[in-house]
Amino acid sequence: MTMREVDGTRDAPRQYWTLGGSQFISEPDFDGPEGRLAHLGVMCEDLEAALAATHTFDVSEMPQGRNWLRLPDGLAVEFIQARPAACVAQALAINPRAEA
Repeated sequence: MTMREVDGTRDAPRQYWTLGGSQFISEPDFDGPEGRLAHLGVMCEDLEAALAATHTFDVSEMPQGRNWLRLPDGLAVEFIQARPAACVAQALAINPRAEA
């Protein structure tokens, strides 16, 4: 995946983000037997409608902002407003199995 942003240096990144939307976090002192998922980012065509729908469930807002929610099982979800011009529809139209 193509890197679009890095926090730190390319040789020793603390975090980096890909064009595909994945965010990777380096935590050299992590001592667990399993991997970790920091949070999920969800791009929305209508952020306000998405946030309104989430509050019908047992979620709590996080200090990062009203678009960051903690699910009952502890998972953090970040809701992101898509840019205009049908970005979400364009992304959904991509066939990930199509040959390049």
